[in-house]
Amino acid sequence: MLDKEAQSRRAVSGSAFERVVARILNEFLEREGIVVTRAREGALRQLINDWANLQQIMDYSRVPVKRQCTQGQIEDFPDLDLFALIKPQRSGDKWRLLAILNLKVSFHARNTEATFWGLLVRLTSRIPFVVITEDRDIYRKNSELGVSCEQATRTRRLLEAFTDGIYLVKHYRSENDPLLLEDI
Repeated sequence: MLDKEAQSRRAVSGSAFERVVARILNEFLEREGIVVTRAREGALRQLINDWANLQQIMDYSRVPVKRQCTQGQIEDFPDLDLFALIKPQRSGDKWRLLAILNLKVSFHARNTEATFWGLLVRLTSRIPFVVITEDRDIYRKNSELGVSCEQATRTRRLLEAFTDGIYLVKHYRSENDPLLLEDI
């Protein structure tokens, strides 16, 4: 029972972090015609009225997975949380996927998952795969990424090598946190 409660708290924390990151990025990117939204069909439906275009984006974000037991191949979604999308400029233009954003409040030994998906996306498409983290341990002076480039942890070295970027975001309580609004 304790594990379910802990997992539920992590899910709520992760969803709040998604909203914070989307808010920050949209504040700066929307004027450039780029929209950041949850990488889920429901969220995409709110933006994209063209079902074929929505399916095209979802399909393009999948990666090939070979299944040994069936000797077949399927396409599955990598670990994705947010999409950065280019908004159509003219009538008839389609929405386009610009980047996949993978968010981690903290890694806790899940850094290899992010590096795996980053490498697989890199090998199978031209979509940038970016990791964004709060690295909550940094507030305890025990950053999972290290102090600097020269004093990087194994996690940081792997993420730098196998993703298209790793970005650190300050901790905010919500997307409406007064400190976030002040920072923006």
